[in-house]
Amino acid sequence: MAPERCPGTRSPFGGSSLQLPCIGVSDARAFGVCVFNGADCDHIWRMFGADGVAMYLDTCTAEYGAPCACMQLTAGPDAPLSYFVNAATCVRYRAEYPGSVECLDAARAPLP
Repeated sequence: MAPERCPGTRSPFGGSSLQLPCIGVSDARAFGVCVFNGADCDHIWRMFGADGVAMYLDTCTAEYGAPCACMQLTAGPDAPLSYFVNAATCVRYRAEYPGSVECLDAARAPLP
């Protein structure tokens, strides 16, 4: 199942009109989190390693003005998926839905 789209969002890169995904919505989770740029963290890890993910996290942090993390769905119809999101939002979402999401740094370590 493809992620829903976040209403009124646009990619921060090059004025793209791509509407960004909202991840985490399911029958068991009533709301989701809008992602930073649509890039899948796992894909970036496979292609570029931790340095590539760190670069994406730095860009996300600069754009949001707050730290970012990879939000990885560990349960549900969209799992496994991982996208760049605001870190504080990810941590709050994880607290709301424990066991179904993890918030990871560039080294794939869970955020506290």
